[in-house]
Amino acid sequence: MNHKLNLLLAAVAASSALAISQPAQAATTLSNYGTSYIRKGQYRIHLKSAGRITVNTSAKYEIINTLDWEAIPYAGSNKKTKTFYLRAGNYKLTTSAKKYTPIKINYTKLTKLVNSLADYTVETKSAPKRIPTDIKMGQTVRSFDDIFKKYHLSGQELYQFTIDKPQKVTLNYSAMPIYYPDDGNIYSKSEISIEPVTNYSISPESWKTIGLTTNKKHSWYLAKGTYVIEFSPGRGRYSFSLSSEDADASQVIPDTPAITNITPVAEGLKVTYSKAANATSYALYSYQKPDTKIDIYNFDFTYPVNKALTRNSNGRYSYPADLTQIIPKNQLINGNTYYIAVRGVNGQYFGDNSEPIKYTYYASSNNSTSLSAPVLTTSYYDDNGSDEPYISMKWDKIADADSYEVGYHLKGAKWHYYMVKSNWEEITPSLDADKDLKFTKGDVYELKVRAYHGSQAGPWSETKNITVNVTPSGY
Repeated sequence: MNHKLNLLLAAVAASSALAISQPAQAATTLSNYGTSYIRKGQYRIHLKSAGRITVNTSAKYEIINTLDWEAIPYAGSNKKTKTFYLRAGNYKLTTSAKKYTPIKINYTKLTKLVNSLADYTVETKSAPKRIPTDIKMGQTVRSFDDIFKKYHLSGQELYQFTIDKPQKVTLNYSAMPIYYPDDGNIYSKSEISIEPVTNYSISPESWKTIGLTTNKKHSWYLAKGTYVIEFSPGRGRYSFSLSSEDADASQVIPDTPAITNITPVAEGLKVTYSKAANATSYALYSYQKPDTKIDIYNFDFTYPVNKALTRNSNGRYSYPADLTQIIPKNQLINGNTYYIAVRGVNGQYFGDNSEPIKYTYYASSNNSTSLSAPVLTTSYYDDNGSDEPYISMKWDKIADADSYEVGYHLKGAKWHYYMVKSNWEEITPSLDADKDLKFTKGDVYELKVRAYHGSQAGPWSETKNITVNVTPSGY
């Protein structure tokens, strides 16, 4: 009797209007909109685009991707309901249910959820520009990363904040990655780094977490200024807030030193500066541009000149403790103007950089010499416009020359000058209007070069002409 009853129930289930999915050699695809039935075996879920699926069932199951990484289920409205945020593609749902059990799936495209998941988004068809979003202390920010396979929509990853005095800044961070951490899965790791908005870069210690993270905190002690905080949260959702306080910041953040002397020496450029309270070492910088607001997109900054190439046991770079440092000669070009600054360092804590000093470097020399005019040869490479063209300049090495000054101009326009170390140079096109290097067919450029020994300039070479043959693509 029981045997007949079981057959009858199976027949009724098979004729039901609801889809019944039975595991077979080729996994059955579950409906993304409605109820199916599952029992012990493997089923297929296919998403044409990234989205959220809400799964309601009493059966035990797991969802894994084609790399066998298990997706993390997040709590739903009741014990039977779980929510997943998944990228486009195929997934396997595996269950150990001993009998047919209903499973209801509701799929929503991520494009319809963006505003509820992220406070700031980047809409672009190509890689988004690295422009930070301004945020305030205490503000909660929600976002997501790397769920879309293309750049059509992307969560913001760069944020910018300002503090008007030394502060302890604390990050409160939560992450909801798509997958559990597993061997080969690098997408469940979060790394958060912070940089000041300055041309003189520092490297406060970054902070890392793995897997599901809920309200974890990390603090940095920062000097006054504007900072960019960058999130590399892997694949999934995340949220954070920042807070700041005065607590003990003045006890660990170094004061600002001042440069007291700059002198050329045989080894390079000797820089002396004052001692700064709380500083145990010093980071020295030489930069060829004024200290203006950093261009986040182009990463227009410089690192300390004497930062050690190896890290200490804590993974941090070390800096010299002396109140005098030498900028090595191989990092300088004779005749160039630099903006030199220094900041105090105390372990992982960095003070503000000093006011940059503008200084034109000429190599140390105790004697004058007779410099001859270089013999200049020029040529033009264009590859019929299919490659980036350039003007090639070559000249003979001049005895006792520390550097060479290159001069060029578009005929009829002003001359442009800059210094180089070697006895050759390639001038490439530029869209910068101030450089007069657009390279339009028919343009004539005049070129010349001369040698320098310290601050002593030699005679100019003969001026040579070059004509642009082809207007390059994009210019």
